[in-house]
Amino acid sequence: MVLKRDGLCPCCHAVPESVDHCFRSCARATEVWKSLAIMRDETGGMMDFKAWVQHICKHCPTIFGAGLWWIWRDRNNFVFGSDDPWPSNKIIALAKHAAHEYTSSLNM
Repeated sequence: MVLKRDGLCPCCHAVPESVDHCFRSCARATEVWKSLAIMRDETGGMMDFKAWVQHICKHCPTIFGAGLWWIWRDRNNFVFGSDDPWPSNKIIALAKHAAHEYTSSLNM
């Protein structure tokens, strides 16, 4: 398999791909965060990625970690050739399920 690499986000093709864009500002990521009730950045994007992650982890680490994981899995599913792209509601449901399973395991 040959991947065309033009440096743009493979999901939105709008801006150069970066960790920050992949997990925070890509339209696919923002839809997930909005549905999971995760605040993007109250500073209007002025907070750098590391500070944003640290800030969110203080408030809701479980759902945030699950959201990061499933956004990453969705991106890889998209990039590495699935003929069946995942709808946003699937990513959101998977993240909620993973967070619930983790939280339930702590209460055993």
